[in-house]
Amino acid sequence: MSIDPAITQTLQPYAYANGDPISKSDPTGCGVCDRTYTSANGYFKVHFWRTRLSGRVGWDFRLGVPFQAWLSSWWMGINEVEVTMPHAAVNYWPIATPYGPHLRWIGYDFHASLRAYTFIRGMGSGVIRTGDQLSLSWLVVGGSFWADVEAGFSISCSVPRPGSGTAGPYGPYMNQ
Repeated sequence: MSIDPAITQTLQPYAYANGDPISKSDPTGCGVCDRTYTSANGYFKVHFWRTRLSGRVGWDFRLGVPFQAWLSSWWMGINEVEVTMPHAAVNYWPIATPYGPHLRWIGYDFHASLRAYTFIRGMGSGVIRTGDQLSLSWLVVGGSFWADVEAGFSISCSVPRPGSGTAGPYGPYMNQ
């Protein structure tokens, strides 16, 4: 997190976030991990929140309705996909993936949360803190007799204060 580069014009160090850089967004243009993000084509949605007591960042990752319709169409015939997280990073440092492969039907809510993490290549470990930059990538793989599909979605967002956002339907409750 840094002060607004336009501070000489605005005279406000956090004007880019309405004076609240932790719960709004950061100067890189990334949003905050406390809302729903949808890919431009509507194929992917991910909803974030942060629990109040443990400080875990939770997420619900779903395939959007347009992608589900395309996958399950008569010419594709895909009703089940495997979702993995091949890349995850905290403050741009790669961490061990917090989400292993899940093979589920295309309407499933692929959900998980993250609090403690381990850096890749023996660089130590850490715990999610307010203001950290979280980067996550999901990979969706599916196949049928007629076709194979591989698609991905990545997002980077700033970790908000504990208790931010609204917990998704399958994730941890806000008071945990």
